[in-house]
Amino acid sequence: MRHTKWAICLLLALLLLGSLPLFSSCAPRVEDLYDRVVWLLTESQEIGEVLWGKGLPVWEKDSEFAKENHLYENAIEPDYLFVSDEAAYHSVSEIKAEAERYYAKDYLEASVYPQTFEGLAINDGMGQIAFAKPRFYEDGNWFYQYEDAENYFSAGTLTYDFSTLRVVKPSNDQTCYVTISATLDSTGETLSLRVKLVVQNDQWYLASAVG
Repeated sequence: MRHTKWAICLLLALLLLGSLPLFSSCAPRVEDLYDRVVWLLTESQEIGEVLWGKGLPVWEKDSEFAKENHLYENAIEPDYLFVSDEAAYHSVSEIKAEAERYYAKDYLEASVYPQTFEGLAINDGMGQIAFAKPRFYEDGNWFYQYEDAENYFSAGTLTYDFSTLRVVKPSNDQTCYVTISATLDSTGETLSLRVKLVVQNDQWYLASAVG
Protein backbone atom coordinates (compact mmCIF):
# COMPACT_ATOMS: atom_id res chain seq x y z
CA MET A 1 0.00 0.00 0.00
CA ARG A 2 2.85 2.36 0.87
CA HIS A 3 4.46 1.77 -2.53
CA THR A 4 1.13 2.40 -4.23
CA LYS A 5 0.73 5.75 -2.46
CA TRP A 6 4.30 6.70 -3.41
CA ALA A 7 3.64 5.79 -7.04
CA ILE A 8 0.46 7.87 -7.09
CA CYS A 9 2.29 10.86 -5.60
CA LEU A 10 5.09 10.52 -8.16
CA LEU A 11 2.58 10.30 -10.99
CA LEU A 12 0.77 13.43 -9.78
CA ALA A 13 4.06 15.29 -9.51
CA LEU A 14 5.03 14.33 -13.05
CA LEU A 15 1.63 15.37 -14.37
CA LEU A 16 1.95 18.73 -12.59
CA LEU A 17 5.42 19.33 -13.98
CA GLY A 18 4.23 18.40 -17.44
CA SER A 19 1.38 20.87 -17.24
CA LEU A 20 3.45 23.85 -16.11
CA PRO A 21 4.18 25.15 -19.62
CA LEU A 22 0.43 25.41 -20.17
CA PHE A 23 0.20 27.94 -17.34
CA SER A 24 3.47 29.80 -17.79
CA SER A 25 3.51 33.17 -19.54
CA CYS A 26 6.58 33.98 -21.57
CA ALA A 27 7.53 37.43 -22.76
CA PRO A 28 7.35 37.84 -26.56
CA ARG A 29 10.53 38.20 -28.56
CA VAL A 30 11.23 41.49 -30.29
CA GLU A 31 10.89 39.84 -33.68
CA ASP A 32 7.44 38.53 -32.74
CA LEU A 33 5.99 42.01 -32.31
CA TYR A 34 8.40 44.17 -34.31
CA ASP A 35 6.15 44.85 -37.32
CA ARG A 36 3.13 45.55 -35.11
CA VAL A 37 5.05 48.00 -32.92
CA VAL A 38 6.45 49.82 -35.96
CA TRP A 39 2.92 50.28 -37.28
CA LEU A 40 1.45 51.29 -33.92
CA LEU A 41 4.09 53.89 -33.10
CA THR A 42 4.34 55.49 -36.52
CA GLU A 43 0.66 55.52 -37.44
CA SER A 44 -0.68 56.62 -34.05
CA GLN A 45 1.23 59.90 -33.97
CA GLU A 46 -1.56 61.95 -35.55
CA ILE A 47 -4.25 60.84 -33.10
CA GLY A 48 -1.73 61.17 -30.26
CA GLU A 49 -1.33 64.86 -31.08
CA VAL A 50 -5.12 65.21 -30.98
CA LEU A 51 -5.45 63.53 -27.57
CA TRP A 52 -2.37 64.88 -25.79
CA GLY A 53 -0.58 67.33 -28.03
CA LYS A 54 -1.53 70.43 -30.00
CA GLY A 55 -5.07 69.15 -30.58
CA LEU A 56 -7.15 70.11 -33.61
CA PRO A 57 -7.12 73.30 -35.68
CA VAL A 58 -9.71 75.78 -34.39
CA TRP A 59 -11.24 79.12 -35.34
CA GLU A 60 -9.44 81.60 -33.08
CA LYS A 61 -11.63 84.26 -31.49
CA ASP A 62 -9.76 87.08 -33.22
CA SER A 63 -9.76 85.44 -36.66
CA GLU A 64 -11.53 87.13 -39.57
CA PHE A 65 -13.72 84.06 -40.06
CA ALA A 66 -14.88 84.11 -36.44
CA LYS A 67 -15.64 87.83 -36.58
CA GLU A 68 -17.44 87.69 -39.92
CA ASN A 69 -19.61 84.77 -38.77
CA HIS A 70 -20.12 86.01 -35.19
CA LEU A 71 -18.97 82.66 -33.87
CA TYR A 72 -18.29 83.74 -30.33
CA GLU A 73 -21.09 86.22 -29.75
CA ASN A 74 -23.19 85.08 -26.80
CA ALA A 75 -21.13 81.90 -26.51
CA ILE A 76 -22.62 79.37 -24.08
CA GLU A 77 -19.19 77.86 -23.41
CA PRO A 78 -16.77 80.83 -23.54
CA ASP A 79 -13.73 78.69 -22.71
CA TYR A 80 -14.11 76.64 -25.88
CA LEU A 81 -13.14 77.31 -29.50
CA PHE A 82 -14.94 76.04 -32.57
CA VAL A 83 -13.05 73.23 -34.29
CA SER A 84 -12.12 74.29 -37.81
CA ASP A 85 -13.69 72.76 -40.92
CA GLU A 86 -10.14 71.77 -41.89
CA ALA A 87 -9.77 69.44 -38.90
CA ALA A 88 -9.39 65.73 -39.56
CA TYR A 89 -12.05 64.90 -36.94
CA HIS A 90 -15.33 66.64 -36.24
CA SER A 91 -16.90 64.62 -33.42
CA VAL A 92 -16.09 62.61 -30.32
CA SER A 93 -17.08 59.41 -32.11
CA GLU A 94 -14.62 60.07 -34.95
CA ILE A 95 -11.75 60.62 -32.53
CA LYS A 96 -12.63 57.47 -30.57
CA ALA A 97 -12.83 55.37 -33.74
CA GLU A 98 -9.34 56.45 -34.76
CA ALA A 99 -7.84 56.07 -31.28
CA GLU A 100 -9.16 52.52 -30.97
CA ARG A 101 -7.23 51.45 -34.05
CA TYR A 102 -4.03 51.75 -32.00
CA TYR A 103 -4.88 51.91 -28.30
CA ALA A 104 -6.47 49.21 -26.15
CA LYS A 105 -10.08 50.08 -25.43
CA ASP A 106 -9.83 49.31 -21.71
CA TYR A 107 -6.93 51.76 -21.42
CA LEU A 108 -8.80 54.45 -23.34
CA GLU A 109 -12.00 54.10 -21.33
CA ALA A 110 -10.20 54.07 -17.98
CA SER A 111 -7.48 56.68 -18.50
CA VAL A 112 -8.03 58.73 -21.64
CA TYR A 113 -11.70 59.26 -22.43
CA PRO A 114 -12.67 60.66 -18.98
CA GLN A 115 -10.13 63.49 -19.11
CA THR A 116 -10.58 64.07 -22.84
CA PHE A 117 -14.34 64.01 -23.24
CA GLU A 118 -15.90 64.16 -19.77
CA GLY A 119 -13.66 66.23 -17.51
CA LEU A 120 -12.22 65.28 -14.13
CA ALA A 121 -12.79 66.31 -10.53
CA ILE A 122 -9.37 66.85 -8.96
CA ASN A 123 -8.65 67.04 -5.23
CA ASP A 124 -5.89 69.58 -4.55
CA GLY A 125 -4.97 67.85 -1.29
CA MET A 126 -6.25 70.74 0.84
CA GLY A 127 -9.92 69.86 0.81
CA GLN A 128 -10.71 71.76 -2.37
CA ILE A 129 -12.12 70.07 -5.46
CA ALA A 130 -11.30 71.55 -8.85
CA PHE A 131 -12.92 70.44 -12.09
CA ALA A 132 -10.65 70.00 -15.08
CA LYS A 133 -12.69 70.63 -18.19
CA PRO A 134 -12.68 68.10 -21.02
CA ARG A 135 -10.49 68.86 -24.02
CA PHE A 136 -13.38 68.36 -26.46
CA TYR A 137 -17.03 69.22 -26.16
CA GLU A 138 -19.98 68.82 -28.54
CA ASP A 139 -23.53 70.08 -28.23
CA GLY A 140 -25.22 68.22 -31.06
CA ASN A 141 -24.53 70.89 -33.64
CA TRP A 142 -20.96 72.05 -33.12
CA PHE A 143 -17.66 70.55 -32.04
CA TYR A 144 -15.40 72.51 -29.70
CA GLN A 145 -11.92 72.30 -28.20
CA TYR A 146 -10.99 73.71 -24.79
CA GLU A 147 -9.08 76.95 -25.28
CA ASP A 148 -6.48 76.28 -22.59
CA ALA A 149 -6.02 72.55 -23.16
CA GLU A 150 -2.58 71.55 -21.93
CA ASN A 151 -0.07 70.13 -24.36
CA TYR A 152 1.30 67.02 -22.64
CA PHE A 153 3.67 66.18 -25.48
CA SER A 154 7.01 67.75 -26.27
CA ALA A 155 5.49 69.18 -29.49
CA GLY A 156 6.39 67.78 -32.85
CA THR A 157 6.59 64.39 -34.48
CA LEU A 158 9.01 61.66 -33.49
CA THR A 159 11.39 59.67 -35.66
CA TYR A 160 11.91 56.26 -34.08
CA ASP A 161 15.12 54.24 -34.13
CA PHE A 162 13.58 50.79 -34.33
CA SER A 163 17.01 49.15 -34.06
CA THR A 164 16.85 50.11 -30.36
CA LEU A 165 13.53 48.35 -29.74
CA ARG A 166 13.79 46.05 -26.70
CA VAL A 167 11.34 43.99 -24.67
CA VAL A 168 11.87 44.68 -20.96
CA LYS A 169 10.58 43.36 -17.64
CA PRO A 170 7.93 42.80 -16.46
CA SER A 171 6.52 41.32 -19.65
CA ASN A 172 4.44 38.28 -20.50
CA ASP A 173 2.26 37.04 -23.34
CA GLN A 174 -0.61 39.40 -22.41
CA THR A 175 1.14 42.55 -21.16
CA CYS A 176 4.44 43.71 -22.57
CA TYR A 177 6.78 46.66 -22.05
CA VAL A 178 9.17 47.86 -24.71
CA THR A 179 11.80 50.58 -24.74
CA ILE A 180 12.86 52.54 -27.80
CA SER A 181 14.85 55.65 -28.70
CA ALA A 182 13.27 58.42 -30.72
CA THR A 183 14.31 61.83 -32.00
CA LEU A 184 12.06 64.85 -31.64
CA ASP A 185 11.99 66.30 -35.14
CA SER A 186 11.51 69.91 -34.05
CA THR A 187 14.60 70.06 -31.81
CA GLY A 188 16.72 67.02 -32.61
CA GLU A 189 16.46 65.93 -28.97
CA THR A 190 16.78 62.18 -28.37
CA LEU A 191 14.21 60.62 -26.09
CA SER A 192 14.18 57.23 -24.38
CA LEU A 193 10.61 55.94 -24.31
CA ARG A 194 8.98 53.09 -22.39
CA VAL A 195 5.75 51.87 -23.93
CA LYS A 196 3.16 49.45 -22.56
CA LEU A 197 1.38 46.99 -24.85
CA VAL A 198 -1.53 44.67 -24.08
CA VAL A 199 -3.27 41.94 -26.02
CA GLN A 200 -6.79 42.66 -27.24
CA ASN A 201 -8.61 40.42 -29.69
CA ASP A 202 -5.41 38.38 -30.16
CA GLN A 203 -3.46 41.45 -31.22
CA TRP A 204 -1.09 43.89 -29.50
CA TYR A 205 -2.37 47.41 -28.77
CA LEU A 206 -0.82 50.42 -27.05
CA ALA A 207 -1.74 50.87 -23.40
CA SER A 208 0.18 54.04 -22.55
CA ALA A 209 0.58 57.50 -24.05
CA VAL A 210 3.52 57.81 -26.43
CA GLY A 211 5.50 60.98 -26.86
